Amino acid sequence: MDDYEKAIELDPELAEVYNRRGNVMNSIMEDWQSALDDYNSALELEANCAEIAYALNYRGHIKSVELDDEDAAIADFKGAIEANAYLRDPHYNLGLIYINKNEYEKAIGYFNKAIEIDPTYAFAYNDRGVAYVRSGDQEAAIEDYSKAIEADPEYSLPHKNCGLLYYDMGEYELARADLSQFLVFEPENASIINDLGRAYLKLNNLESANAEFSRGIQIDPNYHWPYYNRGLVDKDLGDTAAAIADFTQFLRLYQEKDEFSAYAEENIQANTITGPTITHVFFATELDENSGPVNISDTFSSDTTSVYAFVTYTGMTDGVPYESVWKFNNEEYVRSPFDWALGESGTRWIANTYNSCGSPLNAGIYRWELYFNSTLIASGEFTKE
Repeated sequence: MDDYEKAIELDPELAEVYNRRGNVMNSIMEDWQSALDDYNSALELEANCAEIAYALNYRGHIKSVELDDEDAAIADFKGAIEANAYLRDPHYNLGLIYINKNEYEKAIGYFNKAIEIDPTYAFAYNDRGVAYVRSGDQEAAIEDYSKAIEADPEYSLPHKNCGLLYYDMGEYELARADLSQFLVFEPENASIINDLGRAYLKLNNLESANAEFSRGIQIDPNYHWPYYNRGLVDKDLGDTAAAIADFTQFLRLYQEKDEFSAYAEENIQANTITGPTITHVFFATELDENSGPVNISDTFSSDTTSVYAFVTYTGMTDGVPYESVWKFNNEEYVRSPFDWALGESGTRWIANTYNSCGSPLNAGIYRWELYFNSTLIASGEFTKE
């Protein structure tokens, strides 16, 4: 930046310097207004056609992308073409705008011109492919995505676009190949990992599908689709408890009411997917050396300071979310979400109530409740004298 400042100080009539400084402000410092000021300064000078085209193209880009003023951007891009018809970028940028306007024939025409100027223009091939997809010409889109990859093998986006299009066309093995290649460049993209899992699912490769959905969940635990899709795999594999857990988590994250949420709810409630079973709830005031119950009762003396809730259970799955609720005289005072981590079956304590100051519990009726998928599945009461 210091060099540009010195150059302008020495000769304030150099449009090229304003353009280059504007480009730094635009692409590196993200100071859009200063960049616009520099491009405007370049345009006020009696510059050559190349510098005029350069300034108009970059000013148009800011107006389109940063200021969302497409009409002003179109005027600048067309002005750039008028100043220098052999500059590829304004043709390409006009193509992008007309895609956004759903005017795909115009978009394709501008991409054609950009490619005519530069036959190795990978971005133009890729986005012309997008325009072809939206106008219904899938074969032309596949050809353009392939040309984009050929022009720039390190450009990831056409692999993604081609993979998703192959999936829509029912070409699942080709989709798998392109989506896998995209993930070589962007391995943390949870959305495309999910799409790769869907391709494996269509190929009936349940093991690989499950692995991809699990990988997507690990990368982004708040992304809902991998839970839904892994639930489908769980169901196909006959792992009903895991299916319940995945569909339940999907519903927690997905707030829409549509066929997907309805299907998840249906499968949670269906007879083919049965939930966990709590066969017994009881209470004790102490634990032995193996964390077993000591002093089991449903009525405890006035000096009792702590009570443990025990359950006998079967059909449980580690990692499944539950909620533990304590109530005193019918008033809820503690609600604690947790993930099950006690194995499939057994008898263990899973909740404890006490006064934080160490004094005896208040006299009254205590009730403990366990919820799964917002449904009460177990409860018990004791009286504190």
